Amino acid sequence: MSSRPLKVVQISDCHLGASAEDALLGMNTEQSLDAVLDALRQHETAIDLIVVSGDLAADGEPEAYRRALAKLQGLAPQILWLPGNHDTPEVMREIAPEQMPLLADCGGWQIALLDSHVPGKVGGSLKPAELSQLAEQLSADKPALIFMHHHLLPVGCEWLDAQRIDNADLLLALAEQTPAVKAMVSGHVHQQWQQEFAHLQLLTSPSTCIQFAPKSKKFALEAINPGYRWFSLQADGGFDTGVVRVEGQTFHVDQQANGY
Repeated sequence: MSSRPLKVVQISDCHLGASAEDALLGMNTEQSLDAVLDALRQHETAIDLIVVSGDLAADGEPEAYRRALAKLQGLAPQILWLPGNHDTPEVMREIAPEQMPLLADCGGWQIALLDSHVPGKVGGSLKPAELSQLAEQLSADKPALIFMHHHLLPVGCEWLDAQRIDNADLLLALAEQTPAVKAMVSGHVHQQWQQEFAHLQLLTSPSTCIQFAPKSKKFALEAINPGYRWFSLQADGGFDTGVVRVEGQTFHVDQQANGY
C-alpha cells in the first residue's frame, strides 16, 4: 500500500464522434473533453489512475477510442475504461485489451470494472457470471472501488431512472456483504449525485460534455460546465472525493433540445 494517498480520477460520458468536429446538441465534444483534461492538469498532481466510466464514444467508432487514448496517455501511469450503452465493447477490447480487466490493483486498492452494456438497449444490466467472478476474486484485506456505467439506485430523474441497472439488487447484496467495498461509482446520468448505502457510498459524476438537469421528469439539460470526479484513497480504506468543473469557459448547447 502506498504511503501517500492515491489519486484516482473518473471521467465519463465523453460522447466523442468519429471526427474531432462532431458535436452533441451543439457542443463540440472533443473541445469539451480537452477543456476537462486541461482542468485536470491544472488541479491534480501525481494521478495514479484514470477510469473512463463509459460512453467514451458517441456511436462506438474506433477513431473516437484512438483519439481518446492519445489524449489520456501520459496523464496517469494506469488508464482503465469500461463500456456504456453508446460504446462498442468489442472495439474497446481490440484497441486496448489491458484497459478492461474485471479487477485491477492500484497501490493496494482493488479497482473493479463491471460491464452494464446491453447490446441494442439504453438501460443497463449486470452479468451474473461476472458478479460471481468478482465475488470470488475480491480480497477481504484490501479496500475496493467498483465502477460501472449505469447507476444502481434512482437519482431522482424519472426518465434516467428508467434506464438504471435492472438487476442492481445482485450487486447491492454483494457489496452489502463485503466490507472491503467502500464505494460504487457510475456515469450515464451526466450529473453529480451521492447517497449512502449500508457501509458504502454510491456516486455518479458529471459528463465531459452536456449535463442533464437533476430532478427532471423528462429529458432536460442543465446550464453548468462539464467536469470530472477525483478520489483521494487512504491506506486505511478511507477516501475523499469531489467534483471539479471547467471554469472560465462558456460552452454553447441547445438548451431547448428534448432528446439526443
